[in-house]
Amino acid sequence: MWKTVFAHEWQLFRRSKLLVGGLLFLLLTGAYGLYAGHAFAQTQRAVLRGIDASQAARLTKHLARFRADTLTDAGKRDWRWAHDAVVTDRELNKIVYQPLAPLAGLSIGQRDVYPYYYPAVPWDNANEGKTTEIRNPDKLLAGNFDLAFVLIFLVPLFLIAYGHNVLSEEQEQHTYALLRVQAGSVRAVVGYKLLFRVGLTLAAVWALSGAGFLLNRVPGAQLAQMVGWLLVSLLYVGFWGAATYAVAALGRGSAFNALTLLSVWVLVLLLIPSTLNYALSQRQTDPESMRLVSLSRKKDGPWYWRMPRLTQAFQQAAPRFAQARYAPARDTSEFRFVAYVELEQQEKNAVGAVQAREQAALYEQTLGFNLLNPAYTALNACNQLAQTELNHHQDFVRAVLAYQQQRRYFSFDYDLSGKPFGRADLNKFPEFDYQSAPTSLGAVGWSAWPLLLWAVGLALFGYRRLARVR
Repeated sequence: MWKTVFAHEWQLFRRSKLLVGGLLFLLLTGAYGLYAGHAFAQTQRAVLRGIDASQAARLTKHLARFRADTLTDAGKRDWRWAHDAVVTDRELNKIVYQPLAPLAGLSIGQRDVYPYYYPAVPWDNANEGKTTEIRNPDKLLAGNFDLAFVLIFLVPLFLIAYGHNVLSEEQEQHTYALLRVQAGSVRAVVGYKLLFRVGLTLAAVWALSGAGFLLNRVPGAQLAQMVGWLLVSLLYVGFWGAATYAVAALGRGSAFNALTLLSVWVLVLLLIPSTLNYALSQRQTDPESMRLVSLSRKKDGPWYWRMPRLTQAFQQAAPRFAQARYAPARDTSEFRFVAYVELEQQEKNAVGAVQAREQAALYEQTLGFNLLNPAYTALNACNQLAQTELNHHQDFVRAVLAYQQQRRYFSFDYDLSGKPFGRADLNKFPEFDYQSAPTSLGAVGWSAWPLLLWAVGLALFGYRRLARVR
């Protein structure tokens, strides 16, 4: 029977200019989403290449200072700078960044709202990146367009337009009685018809996904992530197919079905996410990071510059520098600078840690509502595969903070111990080696299980309800 139904559906689809046009529009929109997401990722990669180039130029310039002519004032200054570890750190102005994952161009996420590179010099702090979140208001207002947006928002609309009348068209064309007599099982015919329509929609989504993999040059090592992307697409399209099946099983007219499914679309994609976002955002105690802003602008207390109280505070904050070989009690400008920077950084880190915990708690609470929020469930799974979710940004910031301290202590060690710093020591500066671990297929399945639950539940409801349709 399924072959007959599929052949009939294909003929109906081919004769419908509206449906053919709708599918072409979906494909063209998806192609633009691929282009826009790829261009966004390429722009970020170009910025990162520019960072690498500028850092190489600064390194070359600083290396030249070791050969400076010390007979001139400028040469003496350059020679002093080259042999001072802290000044060298300042002049190199090391910038660390978060590399883009291969699938990043398919799903632009929360990670892309925040800075993806930070200076690692001693007096900068990665926690303060939150204070410059709105870097381009026009861009944030317009939003980003990518394949994930097409999948989450536009594919359901096409499926609603194509599948809402899977049963009602038979009733409205007065062929339903004949269908009941000839087919024997209305459930089977309706199921096969809807399966063809869902399958055609899914084929378009998978074709776009395959084109996205090729466009973004996703390596074979990311096979599990590509399979995960196709799996999420299957579950999300299956959820909307099951919703269409359940509404069609009510046995009402095409207009009722279309209006009901559009109401579900508004509920799932607009009302539920916005309501949850508003409710959870009210729990934030410092949504604009005003504590960090105030800390950055506050006037420094005079005790910062008083010996020995400064020495005591510094030794408590950084016990490793309490050793005798660092001679921290020296009343020198170098020690005062080092102590002030370390105390300020630790104070900012304490405030930043509180905000990071609050942010992570709210994020976990949002994930706890995935069962009520199918659209966000699918989007979160896509972002996890693309490594563009909030948790990826938080992991990166933690790595940056750890590296900043490591690099800071490296230069402080030379300044406080009085060790000579030469060209050979330049290569001993710690390197930043951060790479986010790709999301496993099992983790994707675990995060997307509410979609499967919804699809199975709605399909069972529709199957049982069709028995009552006369």
